[in-house]
Amino acid sequence: KNLDTLRLRGARALSGAIFSGLAGLTKLRVVEITGAHHNCGTLDGLRASAGTLRELTVDSCLGLEGDLSVLEHCADLECFSAAECRGLAGGLEPLARCARLEVLDVCCCSGMSGTLRPLEGLRNLKAVVLRGSRAEPARWRGPLPASLFANLDEHSKTSTIDLYFCPSLEGVLAALNRHEDVICDPDHVAAERRALAARRERDATAAARAA
Repeated sequence: KNLDTLRLRGARALSGAIFSGLAGLTKLRVVEITGAHHNCGTLDGLRASAGTLRELTVDSCLGLEGDLSVLEHCADLECFSAAECRGLAGGLEPLARCARLEVLDVCCCSGMSGTLRPLEGLRNLKAVVLRGSRAEPARWRGPLPASLFANLDEHSKTSTIDLYFCPSLEGVLAALNRHEDVICDPDHVAAERRALAARRERDATAAARAA
């Protein structure tokens, strides 16, 4: 019960509800379980350690299911990385209470979707990876929160926002024009430029008619 750090890297051979086995641990600060390809349950097994958890890395756990609801109790969480966890579902809403979050990586989590509004109040974010893939574009939609730009300004030497293959996000062109640390799809940028040019043309035509 006093275990505070658990690292199981490349846990491909593990099977069963791995995270359920952590339910009796109440002092976990660092959990790193990567590469678990078989059914490994949900993140709910971490609920007992929610008050102490600082870092949670579950990259490439293809058998991980459920959503991020347990993370709304992890107020001191600083890093959450779930790259390529395609079985995860739902949105980022539980992260809105993770005020200390600095790193968020949900790259290629094709089962997740929603807006980035839950990130608006997270002032410590330095790295945000939302990247999808050409085969499975990320399903994040809506505008980029202005707070992400503020974080880039404050942590300009360490910050990264990866928006590659996120075709439904808005404001990517503005983000790219403002910061060189934004990674985005050239086709997405081109589409936004065309849309901006078309909007300006419509506005000019409307102004001319009004005159």
